[in-house]
Amino acid sequence: MTAAGAALAASRSRAIAAGGPPPSPRPFATTRPVREPSAVARAQATAMRRFEPGLSDAEIATIARGIDDNLAAGPLLAGRSHPLRNGDAPATVFVVTP
Repeated sequence: MTAAGAALAASRSRAIAAGGPPPSPRPFATTRPVREPSAVARAQATAMRRFEPGLSDAEIATIARGIDDNLAAGPLLAGRSHPLRNGDAPATVFVVTP
């Protein structure tokens, strides 16, 4: 149990002993500021209207922000500290069925 969990458990037991309602944990901040997508991401998202002409401007902005977020996450997933070697790839098995 973490220190925060232990503190919450202790305050809960004190509140129950005193006859009051148990305290609830503080919620985490889950919202982050909405930022404008980059021009390149907006252009890529706008190009999707060729496939789905009914996309609204708000949907285009959401798609563009997703493109920017994925682009920012790329270096984190690339894992320069853990480069893959030739033997790290999964074994490919071919099966011939009649």
